[in-house]
Amino acid sequence: MKKEHMEYFYYEARYISWEEFQECMINPTDSLDECKRKIGRVTCCFDSHLDKAWNYFKAIYADIPVEHRMPIMLEEIYQSYRVDYPEMLQYIDRYLRFEETQELKEKRITMVKSMLKNRVRKDGMVKVYRGEAEHFLMSNYAVSFSLDKKVAEFFVEHHKARHGSRFGAVSWWLMNIENILYYSNERKEREVFVVPGAVQDGYVPETWDDMDYLDEINFEMEYWWAEDMKVLDALYDEEHNNNNVQCAC
Repeated sequence: MKKEHMEYFYYEARYISWEEFQECMINPTDSLDECKRKIGRVTCCFDSHLDKAWNYFKAIYADIPVEHRMPIMLEEIYQSYRVDYPEMLQYIDRYLRFEETQELKEKRITMVKSMLKNRVRKDGMVKVYRGEAEHFLMSNYAVSFSLDKKVAEFFVEHHKARHGSRFGAVSWWLMNIENILYYSNERKEREVFVVPGAVQDGYVPETWDDMDYLDEINFEMEYWWAEDMKVLDALYDEEHNNNNVQCAC
């Protein structure tokens, strides 16, 4: 990290001395756990509702050993702090195209397999779930899924109660092990971080407006609820007749 960046983030941080801040600088030989410890000691000084932790991560990105960059970004920053989400997708795209060698890719896949154990099918696919709700990001742009359907159901209800979403669904997907970046149970959510489908297809959004949000019902999804069944019925009529849709209030 450049000296001016060090001074800036030190003054932005709280509850840490200059000597301790300097000791948290990343070395090329640091293990993943050591990187997490150092970065976490600094980012815990930042307000999680602001983008200071994200900006700090960007400032030290080049210092982080290449193979640790995605786990750090996803588990240490994205899980706990405000991020520039479209920019984060750009980091994922750049990492896969320009930074991850074939050797590192194979190492990542081996690590993920060991984490997921018997959840990886013989064809290399992993079944994951995601809770989707009105006005929130479509799965094609999402990095976060769960091995646990109950976790996905929780987030559907969370969006309903906290954000007033009128309808939502639990969707499930089969993810190729090659497109799984990391696995974390740090928040007890059995979270699987993936390369978003849009990024896999070569589309990397630059702004929030470049992404799609759930404003219409896709009746191919497994399970839907609606706060008012009239809402669901109206959307159902607009889409097409499908007698196999499961609905719940």
